[in-house]
Amino acid sequence: MNPLPPPTGEIPISQILAVLWQRRVAVLSVLCLGLGLGLAALAVIPPRYETQALLLIEPSTLRAGDELLQDGQDLADTAAIDSEVRILRSSLLAHDMANALDLADDAAFLAATGGGEADPAGAARRLMAGLEVERDGNTRVIAVRFKSRDPDVSARIANAVAERYIVGQLARKYETTRYAADFLGKQTAKSETELAAATAAYDAFRARAAPVLDGDGGVQGIEISRLKGEAVAAAAEYAARRAKLTRLQALVGRGAGAEAFEAMGGSGVLESLFRQKNEALRRESELLAQYGERHPRILDVRAEIREIDPRIAQEQRALLGRLEAGVAEAKARQATIEAELAQLKTQSSAATEARGEGERLAREVAAKRDLHGALLRRVDALTRIDQVQRPDARVISEATAPARPSFPNPIVFLGLAFTSSLTSGVLFAFLLEGRERGFRRPDELEATLERPCLGSLPLLPSRRGTLPPWRQVTEAPDDPFAETLRGVVAELRLERRAAGKVLMLASATRGEGASALALSLARAASLSGARVLLVEARLREPRLAEQLQLEPGYGLTEVLVEGQKLADAIVHDHAVVPPLALLPAGQLGDIWPTRLFGPDGMPVLLEGERRRHDLILISAPPVLEQAEARALAHLVDGVVLAVAFRRTPRDKVRLAVDLLARAGGRLEGTLLNFVDPSAVSGYRDPGRA
Repeated sequence: MNPLPPPTGEIPISQILAVLWQRRVAVLSVLCLGLGLGLAALAVIPPRYETQALLLIEPSTLRAGDELLQDGQDLADTAAIDSEVRILRSSLLAHDMANALDLADDAAFLAATGGGEADPAGAARRLMAGLEVERDGNTRVIAVRFKSRDPDVSARIANAVAERYIVGQLARKYETTRYAADFLGKQTAKSETELAAATAAYDAFRARAAPVLDGDGGVQGIEISRLKGEAVAAAAEYAARRAKLTRLQALVGRGAGAEAFEAMGGSGVLESLFRQKNEALRRESELLAQYGERHPRILDVRAEIREIDPRIAQEQRALLGRLEAGVAEAKARQATIEAELAQLKTQSSAATEARGEGERLAREVAAKRDLHGALLRRVDALTRIDQVQRPDARVISEATAPARPSFPNPIVFLGLAFTSSLTSGVLFAFLLEGRERGFRRPDELEATLERPCLGSLPLLPSRRGTLPPWRQVTEAPDDPFAETLRGVVAELRLERRAAGKVLMLASATRGEGASALALSLARAASLSGARVLLVEARLREPRLAEQLQLEPGYGLTEVLVEGQKLADAIVHDHAVVPPLALLPAGQLGDIWPTRLFGPDGMPVLLEGERRRHDLILISAPPVLEQAEARALAHLVDGVVLAVAFRRTPRDKVRLAVDLLARAGGRLEGTLLNFVDPSAVSGYRDPGRA
């Protein structure tokens, strides 16, 4: 026998319904109590009447003419409507209403909202306590509700709140319009002053800058372009003359000939002098070829050359002087043109700046003129709007006095009472169920232990004259108890075979009727025609002799310890046919009980009796209290565990089964004993056919 698996915690719906049926008295009691309390509450709670007025928030009519007042806000917008709801709920509006309607002295209002007296602040608090304002879905409709004990007062207050809101809204519009008018008046006067100042500044500037602004800007531009061209040409001419002068000075310094000067554009005089010198040099060369160095003709030629050189030098200096004068003239002309161009540019820049300043002042005047015109138009529009001012909300449904109270609603109230009471009753039923630690149904046993429940034995009446269980089998065979035992015998399948079946009947704890059940089951099996031997292994607390009023004699102890013959110890119960063989416990004395179940004792006895009996039933002591049952567990073919109805704790039953499994026993099944059919819904004995 394997140890039990942990419970899964799953509860079938059939078991839940069965629990509710079994606890129906508790459920109905709680339900009736709840309904009674609900009816009592209906009789005690003062009725409250709720009325409702509906306000429609419309888009503002100021939008087309006054953007300043609207400031981009649209009351049809969700945020705007939610803001209006908050205004209606505000304490400021409540105090205003309380003072306007004089609610502190309104006897009907005070009586309808709790009675007694109240100051203005207390009246406002009562008004806020009964007032409820909310938006109707996503529409622009706001519902204003008021609850009180008087339907007429509720209707009057709801309508008054709606009307007061509209009046207050219109007053706020007038106040806003007056404020806007004052503001625009101040802004218009300021704008007019600024416009006059800007116009005066523009006129003064025009007067000062007239000489500059009156010039022809186009002519100045053409003149500047011409001068720029002349300045470029003058600069080029100056650069060319200066370069020519520089090269000529270099030629003079090197003593260059006539060809170099001709390339520089020299003079005719200088060219003639160079020809004369060249001719003299040629004659000198010819004469040197004919005469010596001191020949008179050679000396004359050389004197001629000496006369020509100073003249050449003088002419070169004259040429350089003329070139230097030309360079100076070109430079002076360039400077003159550049000065004239700078002056003209200065005049043009001053004119441009003056025109820019004039344009800026003109734009400033135009902007201030436009602003002043816009302010004048707004003042005019505000004046027209003030004459046609109207609120942005209107009442579309007035509150009327209801014929029936809104609270408490009998149907809703009793429905809630019924639902809560039924729920409480169900919870109470399961609370009671949870406090029970035992088993009540065979399916509970089977689900917990995963072994079949062989039978549910009904509780026998405790009145005087009721037969004990073992006599029920023989003297009242048609009663449910005997019928159930016959079903158990059928479940055990005690057909004849070469070796009989050895079963042990035990319980987890004391008081579960295991000993009486063992005798009753043995008698039922014997009546079915089986050869049965009932062995009483309850050595410490024997019951069999007392139950059947047997004479003192040998028993199991004497057979196993003293070696007495088994035939001398067995007695027969002739109340059943064939007779039931009984082996009482005997006298234990000082012997330790588990010594009797060693390998040379009980196993030998059982093996010898298997061939002579179809069933050997051992009545064992409680598993959790005495070790004998665990010592016998591995010697038998199966264990039948008796469980007391609603009495034996489930954890102890599981522990007993686990101990038997560890001892080597195999759980054949269970018997649910002392079952009260009236406490079990749909009671059916699984052991009956």
